[in-house]
Amino acid sequence: MTRAALVKHADFRTMQIQHHGGKVAWIYFFWNEATGLFKIGKSDDPKRRCRELSSIMGTRLSHMFSFQAPVEAEKVIHTFLAPYRHSHEWFKGKEVDQLCECFEDFDIESTAGSPVLSAEDIERVLLDWSNSYGRGRSAA
Repeated sequence: MTRAALVKHADFRTMQIQHHGGKVAWIYFFWNEATGLFKIGKSDDPKRRCRELSSIMGTRLSHMFSFQAPVEAEKVIHTFLAPYRHSHEWFKGKEVDQLCECFEDFDIESTAGSPVLSAEDIERVLLDWSNSYGRGRSAA
């Protein structure tokens, strides 16, 4: 199944902010230059989490970016990146880097005052990613 087909079949309604009592989290993308792996997770404080993981791992992680979204967004992103999963929340491949670029192009601010991304915003970014890269590439 192509990435575009995965996005079309996803139930983004389950990612609404009202779900789970309106729980929102920071979704973060970290990068480990030494291994080439990306970590995608959720935290109340992504910068602190990056420092903690860097210390635990004994290697520097780069905080690529983060954004606030319904807590379910992390799981949805993990599902779409399943073919690129290295282990648990760690992913590898140019496709993961390309998804990072799509989120960055969405002009997400990594500050406490930034707006919460909606399910529709996440869907839009995933559609852009699926249509711009790989088998879902649109003709430009």
